[in-house]
Amino acid sequence: MDGDNDPDCALHAGGRHPFAVATLLLGIPHFVVSNGLDSMGLPPERRLEQLGIDTSLPALERLALDDANEIEVRGLAVRAIGRSKDLAYAGTLIGLLDKPELRGTAIIALREMGASSTTPHLIDILDNDPDEILQGISIPALAEIAGASAFPPLLNAASDPTKSTIVRANALTAIRGLVGTGQLDYAAVKDKVTPLLGDPVFNVRSLVAHVMATTKDPQAIPWLVASALDDATGSWIRARAIRDLERLTDQDFGYRNPASQPELESALQIIETWWIENRLRYGDGGS
Repeated sequence: MDGDNDPDCALHAGGRHPFAVATLLLGIPHFVVSNGLDSMGLPPERRLEQLGIDTSLPALERLALDDANEIEVRGLAVRAIGRSKDLAYAGTLIGLLDKPELRGTAIIALREMGASSTTPHLIDILDNDPDEILQGISIPALAEIAGASAFPPLLNAASDPTKSTIVRANALTAIRGLVGTGQLDYAAVKDKVTPLLGDPVFNVRSLVAHVMATTKDPQAIPWLVASALDDATGSWIRARAIRDLERLTDQDFGYRNPASQPELESALQIIETWWIENRLRYGDGGS
């Protein structure tokens, strides 16, 4: 299972895109899910058709904007507008960012639409919105829409000690996605990312090492060893660290996830022995 879907990093969603939208959407209607389907497994426009509602874009716009309509129906309309990818309606969705009951849904719909005009609004939400859930939802949308241009605000969020660990971790996960898909040149940003290896928050340090491992940067190895051997490491982060370590070193430490306790202890002993023999080659880094 992919470490990018670690519960330890929260605000994650499995699957189809490196910037998959969060499924942990507190305070957002239950029909909002990451794959564009509602809670019944139907696209929002199909669900609206089942309810006998006109799904033409002008009708959906009227439905979404009318405060008298039920919030779930309005949310389905918002998602359907986003899925249409008709940029003529980007302004409508941006306007809905001012509606507290629809902000999260509007962010997701704008991501689905891919409207570049959304970028400054997403940056503002990430920088200034007091709701960490909305900050978290804005991250994959910003990364997907803006690509490499999203790096400065993502780095700012990842570096900001006043933000929650969840938001900081998700910003780093988005950076890792940009690097991994070739949209962001790691060599050009390495000197900006690696100082976070000194961050006091363990999850931040761990994810920086994960970004580095994506490019096979050997400087990540000491930090990956530290993540693997630290008993305080969450199981998913530990599994990711071991997998990254194997990729970077071309070693097989005998770890298979999930592992029984004896299997885990055996793998950690192999890693510890290997590190004693090789640490001078790679430096002490995170040890």
